[in-house]
Amino acid sequence: MRHPIRAHPAGSRTIGRVNLPPPRGPQLPAHSSWPLAGGAAGLLAAAAAALTAGAMLWPPLAAVATVTLAVALRTGADRHRQRLAGYLRRWRRAQPDPQLAEQLARFGCPLPVRMVPGPPNAFLLADGLLVTDQLADLQPAAIDAVLAHEAAHHLAGDHAWVAAAETPLEAVHATFQATTPARMLAGAVILSGAALPLLLLAGAAVSLRRQLEYRADAAAATLLGDTGPVIAAIDACPGLPRLTHPSAKRRAARLARRC
Repeated sequence: MRHPIRAHPAGSRTIGRVNLPPPRGPQLPAHSSWPLAGGAAGLLAAAAAALTAGAMLWPPLAAVATVTLAVALRTGADRHRQRLAGYLRRWRRAQPDPQLAEQLARFGCPLPVRMVPGPPNAFLLADGLLVTDQLADLQPAAIDAVLAHEAAHHLAGDHAWVAAAETPLEAVHATFQATTPARMLAGAVILSGAALPLLLLAGAAVSLRRQLEYRADAAAATLLGDTGPVIAAIDACPGLPRLTHPSAKRRAARLARRC
């Protein structure tokens, strides 16, 4: 059952670093971005330590490793931009859905919503929310949960976090593809000693992306006043990337511990 609509005494809320206007629906608690740095910070420190150790043992090789790592990360950033461009092309061809946009606005996220064919899912872009047509087959409470989850991502400013996390993941993917440029990059990464820092950065990225999903789940449950619809929505969207999204069982267990 949803909480009744209540205005915050001060008339505004802060989520992450985003100051929200006077709300029109159920309220989110203030969320800090610092807890996301937990496991990710440790792996980042390990990557820095690996490069530092290489610099102490053999400075020329450490310099080569650093440059190679930078090239790999630049490649990953380019791949991430290309993937976003693909989503934007789908966005431009998609049909507007004013009804879902109105539902999304109730969660303090007044973004346009457009619909494309596909299994139940939603993709938050800078221009708005791209949803699939099969999302409409879910129960109304589960649809609300999907919209609340994406609204939480937007209000917390997760775009920058996602871009930062996707860069090393795309770099690893680009490095170990079965193409000639990828083999050359893989050889340079391995021979220069940049493989360990790159894999540590990728591990930090996975940890960060999963924490973002846990945080958005918790915020969606707060918006809805119930964890049940959020768990139902997670179960109804099985096509999520397993590397960056925790399993439905883990997400449900994390929500249950918050009750």
